[in-house]
Amino acid sequence: MTGIVRQVFCSEGIRLFIYVVTGMILLLFIQQQMIVTPKIVNFADDISRDKEHGTDKSVVNETIDNAKQTILNAAFSPKTLSHVIQNTVTTQKKQRTRKPKTLDPGLLRIDLDADDSRQIAYHEVCTDETRWNEELALRLGRLASDMKNWNFESTVECPNINISKVMFPKPRPKLTLNCRQSHSSYVRVTQADDNSDVHLAPFGDRCVDKYIQECCKGKFRVPNIIHYVLYMRGELSFVGFTSMLSVIRFVKPCFIIFHGDRLPYGSYWNFIVNISPNIIHLKRERPEFVSGKQIKYREHSSDLMRIEALINYGGIYMDTDTVIVKSIQPLRDYPCVMSNQSSGLMGSAFVMAEKNAKFLQLWLDGYRFHYQRSKYTNNAMVYPTKIARKNRDLIHIEYGTISKPINMIGGKIYHPEYATYNWSHIYGIHLYSRIFKKPFNEYSIRNMNSTVGSISRHVVFGNKELCD
Repeated sequence: MTGIVRQVFCSEGIRLFIYVVTGMILLLFIQQQMIVTPKIVNFADDISRDKEHGTDKSVVNETIDNAKQTILNAAFSPKTLSHVIQNTVTTQKKQRTRKPKTLDPGLLRIDLDADDSRQIAYHEVCTDETRWNEELALRLGRLASDMKNWNFESTVECPNINISKVMFPKPRPKLTLNCRQSHSSYVRVTQADDNSDVHLAPFGDRCVDKYIQECCKGKFRVPNIIHYVLYMRGELSFVGFTSMLSVIRFVKPCFIIFHGDRLPYGSYWNFIVNISPNIIHLKRERPEFVSGKQIKYREHSSDLMRIEALINYGGIYMDTDTVIVKSIQPLRDYPCVMSNQSSGLMGSAFVMAEKNAKFLQLWLDGYRFHYQRSKYTNNAMVYPTKIARKNRDLIHIEYGTISKPINMIGGKIYHPEYATYNWSHIYGIHLYSRIFKKPFNEYSIRNMNSTVGSISRHVVFGNKELCD
């Protein structure tokens, strides 16, 4: 018997056959290990990511226990083990539930890879600005205006507040964007001690644009962004303060962007920056020439800056003496919106538009190729009115509902005899504060018996009625 076995194993053909079979068995074993290992690693990574994003611990623990048991049961079957791990990972991914992310102090990651066509869920990456708007209600009062009664026969108790003496905790919250990471953008609420310390970026900044397009449009054509143009700005006036409060109270913007060489200062500015940390300063110099011609009026420079801002980013431009009195969301479905003035010409104190709006391109061409520097109204009002009449499909025109009501021409909004005017049908109003210079502050508006007085109380105190 021993001789027969020795004779078989000494045969060269038999030895070769044994070597080949042994090698194939080893290769199959190695292949199975290579299949199983990555899935175990991926499974561990998925569990780690779930912990990082705050997935319910009970779901994670249950998944881990199930995986352990199935792995033990299949310990002697590499093929079965690979199949089980794959199914476990699939089940775990289906059970995963992510909590919506907000801008509480902490880091939010936004995937902004230009080559990635995947849609990003709004609640996962964008700001939850409602908490900031609550600060205004707590400080100055919630909205309580009776929009059906316009007799102004009774008075109400108004907040007795001196804005210059309002104290806020330090450091204050500050919104910051960072797109320097490859394939990623980061939104962060940091802290700042200085009230002039806001997020600073150059005009045309790609990071700001990406965030606006991802997070500030929703289902609308016009992103919920407010633009102000400021240059050579000093202390923020009460009129400007009221305009910004109206934006925070009624528009609830994703961002408030200030374009210009510097930011304002003073107690009114300190109040705004503390209750609304979502402020960005896009540093820009005032344009001095257009089409080789020196710009005569600073308003023309401001026109160019606001047109360029809306073409680049989209959003809502407002003069600092334009005040909003209710939600303007119904207007965000149009490609561009402006308002006629009592003269019949378009007013540029309020302009809202989608990014790259065709109407704004035509308006900008008017400055580039048809600039008349000595005619104040031509490029600012006459030219956009002409192109609006020729291109009705490019713009929606409101008739006196965001500039000045048609039946309140002149200085009527400042006179007591028109104090009971019902302005509930308008979206906002242009106060023309440069022409009608009236003393405005949180004290004078309490008993200012005029349309401007009731609108100011509506914005600042949340109630249009005269104060006790």
